[in-house]
Amino acid sequence: MDKYYRSEEFKEVLRKYEQLIENGLRAFLDSEEYVDVAEYYHLQGKNDKAEEVINKCLSIFPGSTDACAFMARFVMATQNDAEKANAIAEEIIDKSDIEYFLAKAEIMIADQRSAEADIYLETYVNEEMEDYEDYLLDIANMFADYQEWKYCKKWLQKSSLHEEDNYKMLLGQIKMNEGKYEECEQIFNELIDRDPFSNEYWNLLAAAQFMDNDIKNSINSSECHSHCPE
Repeated sequence: MDKYYRSEEFKEVLRKYEQLIENGLRAFLDSEEYVDVAEYYHLQGKNDKAEEVINKCLSIFPGSTDACAFMARFVMATQNDAEKANAIAEEIIDKSDIEYFLAKAEIMIADQRSAEADIYLETYVNEEMEDYEDYLLDIANMFADYQEWKYCKKWLQKSSLHEEDNYKMLLGQIKMNEGKYEECEQIFNELIDRDPFSNEYWNLLAAAQFMDNDIKNSINSSECHSHCPE
């Protein structure tokens, strides 16, 4: 997402939303674009703005899978209220959508029920699904967000997308958690070669170097991170 938020595509969506809101008009965006804007604000720590955006989205697209899934995650992150989050997830109209199952699983993980979430996902995620490989990375990433590295590794090992940036980033984080600092630093350096303006990659490299007691290079990586464009 770091790379997407630096893209002209997202900047145009954000400009359109903010300009129309400033002029007192309703932004003409689809539900996914609203969710992207809400996610952006949330990651920036602007939770009031994030909630305002997603509420606008839900008023226009009630029962939207993306919007309800985001709102359920948002409630867990800001209120840690699993009952409320589940009620919001249940408002999703299309309960055959994989995003519904991912939202339910993430509520379990955030509620410290990762083993239950793992079993739940095993029930609903299978190789016959369209975009199966992409969802494997989504699930691994979801467990990584909560530092559930055992389950992250399990789901990542199912994937064959070994050259994808997201796969490599998750693998690097797993290696760092296992104390294999040389391996994870090599992975993060490779990712930085692919995208030298990624705050996320520089941050991870600096953390790995710090944990490897390579303080000088960790400071240098942190400085590179601070000079990355927003």
